[in-house]
Amino acid sequence: MSTLRSEMRQLLQSNGLWSDEADEVLDEVEKSLSTLDWCGDNQPAEVISAVACFVKISAADWLEQFRPNHPSIQILKGTCHG
Repeated sequence: MSTLRSEMRQLLQSNGLWSDEADEVLDEVEKSLSTLDWCGDNQPAEVISAVACFVKISAADWLEQFRPNHPSIQILKGTCHG
């Protein structure tokens, strides 16, 4: 089984981020969501879905700040609706 962090890393990479970009985003997200078990492999589907949306929004924000011309910004912003 995969961990929550590895699932979110794969999600970001499948949306166009390089591995180092994904790791930087996830380091920041983990600080914000520090109560989650990022190394555990038994998160409920609802938690994974909510975290995935937060991660995508956070990634878009991070890219806008550090890589403003990155092609994945609009893709990430368009995948979660509040």
